[in-house]
Amino acid sequence: MRDLFSESLLIFDGQTPAVLRCLVTLRDLQLHIEGMLARLPLRYFPQISETLLHFIETVGYVDLYEGIKFDSEAKLGDESMKDFIKKTIANHQGKPEYKRSNVINKYVAFYYMLQNAVKLLNQYELQLTQVLGSETL
Repeated sequence: MRDLFSESLLIFDGQTPAVLRCLVTLRDLQLHIEGMLARLPLRYFPQISETLLHFIETVGYVDLYEGIKFDSEAKLGDESMKDFIKKTIANHQGKPEYKRSNVINKYVAFYYMLQNAVKLLNQYELQLTQVLGSETL
């Protein structure tokens, strides 16, 4: 989480923060999965369909991109907002938690969204492997 505002390592991204690249990639994946479900009925595989629908719901639940993009460009007095957020995250102990009216809440939401998205993608991969047999993906 401390590296959220580090530059993406993709050459064509320029100075795009990794967190924004991650959000764009998750949104693209969400759109591809929605298209796949629209074209490929999975009525014979309800668990796979349910997992993919949960992924769509998880990623599409709240749009964090604009708020985080604003933070990556904004100033907070003499320091940048992203430096303030990086320090706040680095100094935090324990599990991320929502605070009342806190600028960090969008990053807490991102943390939990990313955790759930990865869990659902791993679950999808396992379900697909079970359907296809012992072949690995």
